Amino acid sequence: MVQMEFFLVDIIFDNDTFLLNVEVPLSTIEWYNENAPNVIIVKAGQELPPEIFQPPTEPTPPTEPPEVEPPPPPVNDEVNATMISQSIGAFEIIDNRVKGEILYIANNSFNSFWNDKPISSFVQIKDIDNQVLVIKENKLHFSQTERDERILIDESAFNSNPVTIEFFVWVSNIDNRAFADPKRIEVTIGQPPPPDPPPIVAKEDTLFKVLKALLFGTVAGTLLMSKGK
Repeated sequence: MVQMEFFLVDIIFDNDTFLLNVEVPLSTIEWYNENAPNVIIVKAGQELPPEIFQPPTEPTPPTEPPEVEPPPPPVNDEVNATMISQSIGAFEIIDNRVKGEILYIANNSFNSFWNDKPISSFVQIKDIDNQVLVIKENKLHFSQTERDERILIDESAFNSNPVTIEFFVWVSNIDNRAFADPKRIEVTIGQPPPPDPPPIVAKEDTLFKVLKALLFGTVAGTLLMSKGK
């Protein structure tokens, strides 16, 4: 009869160690270690490899790609000369003052990008020799509900008679993209106010040249100051 060899053992079950003061045959130890992966039986006091006590590795969940926001739509800041109508009211020279009004209307073609943004209107007054007397800038503001704006003009004529008055609507004094074709009238003392004229073909704008000169400091002071009151 073969004598069976017995050992005091420790049992490790799902990474928990149980110290047992029992003797089991070697064949039992080998069987468990081969057939029960979650049960490890070792001889009492035997040094165990540290990886036995590591918690089971959980599978890494698949990584979802980060959400990518679509790019913003391109900004449409288009400007063209059909977007605003200029209606020139009665202009007269009274007591050496050029007086009148202009009605600006945002047409159906008005680009909504420019709602609630300032737009520059200019009134340029010139004497009979085509010398600029006054450049008057006003800011127009349109919105989804406010579609027209009226501007009153009351400027010195500098003792000039007659005077030519030109009307422009631009993005700003440094961006002469036009919302409307320019208009021009001639006003003479004692004559009836001229009717609302048709648009004119814009040449270079003496106005734009003068504004650039003012902006870059090539004119000492404003034209208004140079003419005197």
